[in-house]
Formats: sequence, structure tokens, C-alpha cells
Amino acid sequence: MEFNTSEPGSSVALRTGYNSNITATGRPFALSSFGLNTGISYFHKNGFYADVTGYLSREYQPSWFLTTLTAGYLQSSQEKNRSFSIEYSRYLYNLSDDATISYTGNLALTGFVNIKKLMLRAEYNLYHGTKTGHRLTPSVALNITRENFAGFDKIQFWPGIQLLFGQEQISSYRAFTTIPSEIRERIRKRLPLFYESFSNKAGLMNASFNAPLNFQKGSWNFMVIYSYNIPVALPEETLDLEPGGYLSISVTKYFFR
Repeated sequence: MEFNTSEPGSSVALRTGYNSNITATGRPFALSSFGLNTGISYFHKNGFYADVTGYLSREYQPSWFLTTLTAGYLQSSQEKNRSFSIEYSRYLYNLSDDATISYTGNLALTGFVNIKKLMLRAEYNLYHGTKTGHRLTPSVALNITRENFAGFDKIQFWPGIQLLFGQEQISSYRAFTTIPSEIRERIRKRLPLFYESFSNKAGLMNASFNAPLNFQKGSWNFMVIYSYNIPVALPEETLDLEPGGYLSISVTKYFFR
């Protein structure tokens, strides 16, 4: 979600956007698919905020497959060029009864530090549901800003690199036995030959190169982001994704009070 903290007081933001991919817990998994999102955010001048966002995609039936409810707190210090936020999100899926949903909620802690034109960011996510997942996302980017340029109040360009580290529960099927005589005996007794095994694996899950371009005009905000992702499989994880890029576009209208 986007906040405009440069204006004093509280604000409401109406937002709509387009993505040429679908993501799950920080890692893109459908680079050839598109998704639409629309949402509304409220930001209180004391730092508390709430957001409701809906997601649509032709990959699902019904197309409106997810609604996310978020509440959090943002503490920002422009003098010290740093900020911190904590938020909780609840995922409400609108999928078929046989769909497998691993995560239904997320607690996120995020810290930002600006050093001249350098922006440092780190985010920790604790996903929960039928299983638990941990994500750590450090990133570094440049802040290139031009004010009163090309008819806009402000144009910002934030090229950067982002890494996704995580812990995930990996399932695999293992044989009860590899001894031929025991295999024949299990077949004769109509017993299963394999069982499902679970193990926790951790490591690098994704690397991305991002190029966000932001245009601000009055109470309107236009953002275009190109991201090139390199998914990385965890040990024993089966991952069919190939490296690829995607584009996202968002338009936000702010109402200040």
C-alpha cells in the first residue's frame, strides 16, 4: 500500500492497479498471468492505518479470489531519515472448497533508513495458517528525485536490488522400503509403497531487480514498476519457475483532512 506522509493530517487513499504476474508470500509464481487489484486505505496523522484490498485474476474462478484486511502502525522521523512499521494482514480467499490454502495471515515488521540518496529497507514476515513460514527481505535502492518537472510536482525513480530469504515446510514422498522382497509383500497386501515426509528448509528463495518510477501531481499518484525476478529453489523443493520480468501499474487518489 502507498502512503503520502509529506502532507500533515490524516488521509484516505483510493487505489487501483495492474500486475502482469501473481505472487505468493513474496515469491512470484505465475509470471505469464495478470492480476488486478483495488483498495482503500486510511492513514491517521498519529501513524495508525488500515487497508482493504481485493485481488482479481483470470486464473481463478471466481475471478475475485482474495480480499486482504490490514491494520498497522507507522512511525516516521524525517529528521533522522528513518521509519518503522508493524502490521497484521488477514487473507480471505474466495476459492473452491478443494483449494489448498497454506497461509491465512501475516505479521510484518519493516524498517527504513535513508542515507543521502541511498535507501535501505528490511522486512520480516511471519506467515501462519495450516503451516508457518518465515520471510526476511533486505533491499537497497537509489532515490533519484526531480521536483516540478515535466508537468508533475515530483518524479521519483528508485532502482534497486531485493533478496528474499525464507523458511518453508517442504513435503516429499519417500519409499517405505527399497528391498525388493518387502516391496512385493506390500503390493500383495495392498499397502502403500510411499509416505509423505515433511521437513523445514531455509535459504535464498528469490532475487529481484526493481525499477519503480513514481509520478506525483497534486493529490494523484501514478506508479510504474518493472521487476526482474530470479526464483531460487530451497533444498529438496520442486520449483518450476524460470527467471522473468513483470510490470505493475497503480493509480492512487488521496483525500487529505
